[in-house]
Amino acid sequence: MQGTEPQAGVTAPRRVPSGWPGAARSPNLATLAELGWKRLALAPVPNPGLFAALLLAGSLDLLLTLSVLGNGFAEANPAAEWVWYRWGGAGLTGLKYVTLTVFFIACHTISQLQPSRGRRLSWIALYLAVAPVAWTLGMLTGQAFYG
Repeated sequence: MQGTEPQAGVTAPRRVPSGWPGAARSPNLATLAELGWKRLALAPVPNPGLFAALLLAGSLDLLLTLSVLGNGFAEANPAAEWVWYRWGGAGLTGLKYVTLTVFFIACHTISQLQPSRGRRLSWIALYLAVAPVAWTLGMLTGQAFYG
């Protein structure tokens, strides 16, 4: 039959991650290699509200940490304490935003492959970023009231 044979130079269509238009319902982790980094980087941001909240919580954590370290408190995280003594506030700022960038990339990549898991990871990252903010605010409140 004429027209049923594949044309020369034409490849089979690639599978795309679930959640994308035309994607199959069952996610396939092998699609990350097929997807390519350029398409992944240009994909729409999943859960933009969660990403904005994570950025806000991380920034608040940084500001509060710099504030309490400047007032004589100690850093609870040994890696952050080493960075603080080695490079000061600039190093701590870099550490915080590199950490946030790693979380953003992980959440974005996983969300493209498995949207529900990516959303769950985003919520976990948000809780992990809010916990030190709440702890620091409680510590500052206790110091204000009890000296």
